[in-house]
Amino acid sequence: EGLKVYNLSKNSVSVSISGNSLAIRQVKAENLEVVATVTENMKDRKNNTLTLSARKKGELLTDFSVTSIDPGTVTAEIDVAKEAAFPIENGIVANAENGYFVKQPQLSAETVTVSGPESVVARIDKVVAEYTFPEALNESKDFVADLVLYDENGEKLENDYLTLSTDTVEVRLVVLW
Repeated sequence: EGLKVYNLSKNSVSVSISGNSLAIRQVKAENLEVVATVTENMKDRKNNTLTLSARKKGELLTDFSVTSIDPGTVTAEIDVAKEAAFPIENGIVANAENGYFVKQPQLSAETVTVSGPESVVARIDKVVAEYTFPEALNESKDFVADLVLYDENGEKLENDYLTLSTDTVEVRLVVLW
């Protein structure tokens, strides 16, 4: 279904094994595989309980068995992986000194692709290139502006699981007199 895990309550587990002592000394993390299984119907994508199990990986070492795994369950945030393109809006704030005129900024990109959890990507209303000059300008400027995501209420949208094709754009601001 295109589901992806975006957050886990634990990122590591302890696995206990038993068997031939010579074989056990040779077992490394690469020889084990931990599998997470959804144990309940996913009604809430934010809090899903996953049951963990461990098994042998590969066929080189066979003289051991997995006896336990701790923790036996983890909580995960699971969502559909989504990608969408958004136009980049101008949010450059610049004033000119008396006798000068600031033209519309030229951005190095017109769109940005955002990928991440569908529930978060769907909340994005617009992407704005933001930069504010503290002083009035009397010459042209080349600079880099950060891209900021906003929801439909005009609130900044921040999420650790969103990835942008670019976080910034180069801007050319021409000042004429």
